[in-house]
Amino acid sequence: YCVACEKFLTEKDLVDGLCPDHKTEPKKITEKNYFFKLKDYLKTVAELINTNQLKIEPQNAKNEVLGLLKQELDDFSISRQKEKVKWGIDLPFDKNQTVYVWVDALLNYYTGDGTKEFKKYWEKGKVIHLLAKDILKFHAVFWPAMLLATKKKLPDREFIHGFFTINGQKISKTLGNVIDPIEIVNKFGTDAARYILLSQFPFGQDGDVQESRFVEKYNADLANGLGNLTARILKLAEISNFKFQISNKKEKEIEKKVKEIKEIYKKDMEEFKLYEALEGVWRLIKWCDEYIEKNKPWQITDKEKLEQVLSNLLYCLFEIADLILPFLPETSEKIKEQIKTGKSEILFPRI
Repeated sequence: YCVACEKFLTEKDLVDGLCPDHKTEPKKITEKNYFFKLKDYLKTVAELINTNQLKIEPQNAKNEVLGLLKQELDDFSISRQKEKVKWGIDLPFDKNQTVYVWVDALLNYYTGDGTKEFKKYWEKGKVIHLLAKDILKFHAVFWPAMLLATKKKLPDREFIHGFFTINGQKISKTLGNVIDPIEIVNKFGTDAARYILLSQFPFGQDGDVQESRFVEKYNADLANGLGNLTARILKLAEISNFKFQISNKKEKEIEKKVKEIKEIYKKDMEEFKLYEALEGVWRLIKWCDEYIEKNKPWQITDKEKLEQVLSNLLYCLFEIADLILPFLPETSEKIKEQIKTGKSEILFPRI
């Protein structure tokens, strides 16, 4: 039994006799518990996953779950002896036992605050679990089996993400190798901190967080990228005394480019490809920079042509503000407000 994981391990789960996550030797304990008849439901769980009625993503996680189901998993404990775990919730049918913490935790997804209103979201809504790969077995095998046993609706999707790592190890309070998110927010701001972390590597995979690159990423993508583009466009509009309306006519080339980016972005977001979605937004930012250099609005003397170029750019900037909303909500609102007022303010001061 690994105390840090709060779960039972078998010999085959160990690496050199240690818990693979916490690098500690688990305790060998013997006690009488109640068990859930997992084997009765393994075939059904496998069928639901294979047919995507329970959609496990990404594909490597789905493959791992199906691999686990082929191993003829044992029934699992649902209780602990009360004399050993006194703080647990009493097992309703045996006051000498408490509910095993993982069983109690999983049930909370369905029971929530105990109201009918909460259960309505589970029963009538679309349920998506977002979880780390080290608790895959509990959520993708044990939990569906428990729901099948009680004839309750299963989750619609489970997306399993990897670990942020430092020097190849999972960030863990137990190991003490933690990057303080509050320090990142204090240095870069909430929007920038969120962007820096999500743009490090594809969501769903393991990735090593390189703190030394935070400032470089901030300056390159936010200060010199999004921030500089916003300032350039608004300054050009201000000098030309041009007021943008969303209803302004856009060139077909511009609308086609924005539509193309938005379609890919929508698909990426639906598949939890956050890293790729951000890459798409930054491709549009780069394209806008190239459009400015190609058209050189500061050299255009024809008023109608100049207004068309500025209208195109402000339209793109407004669309960029929409696309970054889930990632940089404060920045999104600031850009829209600056477009509305025509007053440019620095979004990301260089560090």
